[in-house]
Amino acid sequence: MLRQTYARKYIQHDPSPRNVRVRSMFETALKRNEDTSRYVGNTHVTPTSEDDRNNSEVGKILQFLNNSHDPDLTTIRCLEEAILETPLSSVHVLHSALLNAYGRCSAREDVERKFNQLKSKHGVPSPQVYEHVIRCNLNSNDASEALMRLDEMVRFNLHPTTHTWNDFIEYYEKHGALMQAYNLMANASSTCRPSRNNWFKLMFAFGRAMALDEEIKTFYKIKSLGFTFDIREFNILLDSHGRKGRVDDMLKFLEEMEDLNIVPNDVTRCTILTGLGNAQRIEDMMQLFESMKPDITTCNPWNTVLSTLGKKEISRMASLFQELKQSSVRPDAYTYGILINAFANAGMKEETKAIIEEAAKTNFITKQVKEIIDKAQAKTGLDMCHSE
Repeated sequence: MLRQTYARKYIQHDPSPRNVRVRSMFETALKRNEDTSRYVGNTHVTPTSEDDRNNSEVGKILQFLNNSHDPDLTTIRCLEEAILETPLSSVHVLHSALLNAYGRCSAREDVERKFNQLKSKHGVPSPQVYEHVIRCNLNSNDASEALMRLDEMVRFNLHPTTHTWNDFIEYYEKHGALMQAYNLMANASSTCRPSRNNWFKLMFAFGRAMALDEEIKTFYKIKSLGFTFDIREFNILLDSHGRKGRVDDMLKFLEEMEDLNIVPNDVTRCTILTGLGNAQRIEDMMQLFESMKPDITTCNPWNTVLSTLGKKEISRMASLFQELKQSSVRPDAYTYGILINAFANAGMKEETKAIIEEAAKTNFITKQVKEIIDKAQAKTGLDMCHSE
């Protein structure tokens, strides 16, 4: 059996490896003549032949090693030798897992050796095998070698996995060269085009880097490829542009949503209103808020507008608060916290006192509101008793 071959080689190569648990696992299994699956997790597969039993056993062992937080290189090498001595059918699957394990150990020489061995003995490797080799190349900061492997895949008409494209995106993001990832993906042939998820990952990477022109370019590229959008993706776009003060771009994205029949949610509304408020486009914010009111079902957009008005337009904030109380949407603890803070910052002692009393009557004195009240009392000189 494979576990006997593996255990013998494992102990022979390293009598006292770092991963003591793995070593003792196989020693115990041999002594009791038990199947090793009880140590590495159960399987629902029922082997029907000796070959199937070997494959099932190796799969479970590799799963254990690949899921380890601290993979042991000696362990993996011993396992590889045991596999080579055992007749197996799932060659690419098993060796792909070995490549992954070697890569996680940063053992690039082992990865290249295993990869070349697979090519010479078994022909064209699978996309999953290439995935692990390319990842190892990129982790070693050898983008030229990774690109050469990608070209090989194109010649063999192999479609790179989603993980492979993501590895390139993460590599170029790390090195501040995301446009290289864009060009690589945009110029990919029809046999190896990136997936929808790859393109959105790239677009969000541009957003994190605040490369917003490139983010917009990627958005229209995705649209031209016919991929669909959802509300979450638009919300991320709106947020990145809002934080940079590019509110006109935000409003264009809102129009794009309408064209695609994507209905904004409260996150969308709050993001746009916050962006307009931060850009001091108060009238645009209020106009947009008025158009949103029929569709608003929570007080979050109301709170966003109240918070913005509370910085400079106290009377307008107070008026909107009264309107909120008359609407189908009710204020919450955060609403009262906004008003208490705004009145206190403006030095409006009586108004601060009145809103604190109202919050107490409505049982909205949460821990956070209590902290706001304490600060408000310190600012205004109020001396009031309140309960949590």
